Amino acid sequence: MISRHIVSAERFRHVVRHVYAFEFDPQRIRPLAEALTGDFAQVEDELAVFIDFLEGLADAD
Repeated sequence: MISRHIVSAERFRHVVRHVYAFEFDPQRIRPLAEALTGDFAQVEDELAVFIDFLEGLADAD
């Protein structure tokens, strides 16, 4: 399940990539960046579990 913070970050990325003369609003960016910190840690943990799973499958052969 994609967290709502990641969806917000994707929307922000879309704006940045498609609006070249965009002025950033630090009051909107800071909370988004702070909220994503925990999400990145969770993704890292879940990827580590997935890697262990894949390594287990490789060792089973």
